[in-house]
Amino acid sequence: MHRLKLAHPFGRVAIFGKRYIFGDMPASGGNESVNKTAYQPSLKRHDTAYGSNARHISDLSDLDRNFFVLLGGQDGWIGSANFMDQVHLWQKGEYIQVPLRPQSVRSLFTHCTSLVPQVSN
Repeated sequence: MHRLKLAHPFGRVAIFGKRYIFGDMPASGGNESVNKTAYQPSLKRHDTAYGSNARHISDLSDLDRNFFVLLGGQDGWIGSANFMDQVHLWQKGEYIQVPLRPQSVRSLFTHCTSLVPQVSN
């Protein structure tokens, strides 16, 4: 019954809005639950919303046991590879581990991108 419609604000524009709706999926939770969703009470299928949202778990006994997931993705740039890259994790209740110890970061994340500023004369 509860449906989460992932959309850009342009998705509300009648003429071209459908282009900016990126998902319509079941959403768990309710007005009085831990997985709180916002909706008007109804006995029919209806849209619900979380607002801007992230899930985060940290085990304070271990610097490397930090887990995050964003509803949507890592950036808000429409069409980028990271625009909706975490939706599947959100739906399955899975997370991305973010360790804090430098040696753990190096072993878990093997790709490194170095940005060097260009010096102008």
